[in-house]
Amino acid sequence: MPAALSSPASPSPKARFRRGLIVAAGAALTLIASLALAPLAHADTAPPAGTPETVTADNLPTWQTNGIVWSLTQSGGTVYAGGNFDHIRPPGTADGDPSQLTRSNLAAFNVATGQPTGFDHAVTGTAYSSTTNPGPECDSVGTNEWLCQAIFRVKAAPDGSALYFGGDFTHVDGEPRSRLAGVSLSTGQLDPAMTPDINGRVRGIAVSATTVYIGGDFTQVDGQTRTRLAALDRATGALLPWAPAADDTVRTLALSSDGSRVIVGGDFPHLNGSNENAIGAVDASTGALTTWNSRPIQSPNGSQFSGVTELVVVGPTVFGGAHGEGGGVFDGRFAVDTNTGTTQWKDTCLGATTTIAVQGGIVYSGSHAHDCSSMGGWSQTNPATYQRLLAETADSGGASKNKLLHWFPSVNTGPADSYYKQGPWAMANDDTYLWVAGEFTKVGGVDQQGLTRFAPKSVAPDINPPEAPFAAPVATNASKTSLKVSWDATWDRDNTATTYQLFRDDGTTPIYTTTVNTNFWTLPTLSFTDTGLVTGSSHYYRVKVADPFNNKRSSPYGDAVTVKCPWFICL
Repeated sequence: MPAALSSPASPSPKARFRRGLIVAAGAALTLIASLALAPLAHADTAPPAGTPETVTADNLPTWQTNGIVWSLTQSGGTVYAGGNFDHIRPPGTADGDPSQLTRSNLAAFNVATGQPTGFDHAVTGTAYSSTTNPGPECDSVGTNEWLCQAIFRVKAAPDGSALYFGGDFTHVDGEPRSRLAGVSLSTGQLDPAMTPDINGRVRGIAVSATTVYIGGDFTQVDGQTRTRLAALDRATGALLPWAPAADDTVRTLALSSDGSRVIVGGDFPHLNGSNENAIGAVDASTGALTTWNSRPIQSPNGSQFSGVTELVVVGPTVFGGAHGEGGGVFDGRFAVDTNTGTTQWKDTCLGATTTIAVQGGIVYSGSHAHDCSSMGGWSQTNPATYQRLLAETADSGGASKNKLLHWFPSVNTGPADSYYKQGPWAMANDDTYLWVAGEFTKVGGVDQQGLTRFAPKSVAPDINPPEAPFAAPVATNASKTSLKVSWDATWDRDNTATTYQLFRDDGTTPIYTTTVNTNFWTLPTLSFTDTGLVTGSSHYYRVKVADPFNNKRSSPYGDAVTVKCPWFICL
């Protein structure tokens, strides 16, 4: 086995993360929520004053991949995607479409159009033999033959001059690159200096003006001990003395806004030997621990633990997402002061979080949330009800908790043979367009693989109607001259307010109109008594439902009912 492939993955943390996803999903089938419902914030694409407006739940035309996308980064009007795929294709087309383009685990797209750019670098691996299965992130290419070449993190330099990416690969454009590489975004050329020899997977990257910080599962870089954290000089590619140590997987890195601290997230119980469970901060120059005043992630308790999967810094705040192993452990989202480590808020939804993005005062996230009752959302059901894309307020509003917002786009878990069955794994945004990536193959019920994107209604008008099915109304006798008409409300994925119009027979003017706030876990039965009818006449009804932008869905016609005196009145 080549030395560069001696440790394609760390079985322990990967297995724990996989088990955490599976255990959380299993717990969803048996855990009954006992927390009281709180009012849901009526925030959506037409929110009340003082509440941030979400992007719409209508996915925009976007090129697709033929495999999983693990990471996204945005720079200068371009989104870069890294993962495990070998082609990209237009929206609405199937894998193998004649118009597809070859892209080996790395691709770039115009943020505003979803179209690919000419950016094209082949990121590949070297097959090797082993009786040990390296895990689902690698491909089986024969009996005990494996190919590990995925990109797990892409990160653009803050000045937009370069792109850095890390993972399992061994070559870029045919040139040796051991799990980390850089590309100039001005010339498109592979960085000839960034050639470290890394003996394990790179999962996290942070980039300053002078330095590339990396985290992952490795224990050596250029033959020197580096325990899951290391730093390289951007100009020369030289390994720097910076050498903090984590005792388990590092999944994500972020720089504080002033560049003085590196925030580290992952599955580790200790950072530099201190009990900085799953998240902590080290000095960007020395690697020494810096002040961290709180523990947003609880310490491991036997087989139960939480780990940090994603970190995003906005001003003085670092926002994070967590995954958990064991029923009921924390696996939601949180906000922490980057300078003090003081926790600002933690949400209480259950269901492992894989990615987050912050835009317009909102934290968007990908997860398999299955119980948000403590935030005014839905309770545990059996079988579980999952929402894989969520939105919540980024500002806690002082002492108050952050609020769940009404934004529930539909994405599936991925192909039938998906190992994780998680759906979304990555997000990126330019403060207008929100990109989402992962292993999904459908968005909004339509075929769309690996990539999708959303935008506010000012850019991409809200055009989808409330949800189907929307059943026919049922009429029953109320008196010898009236019928009571009842129907079950439906809901809209990005608006709480839904307006219902009731029509009699083939009439085109509604005989009744009402507006109610609905969501997928609170669907009331609505009714109206139609009076002044002629005894012995027959009538049938239908209902139209509309969101605030007049996107409508019509029910079927109900059965005709003859007006007569009800037996319980006329008996």
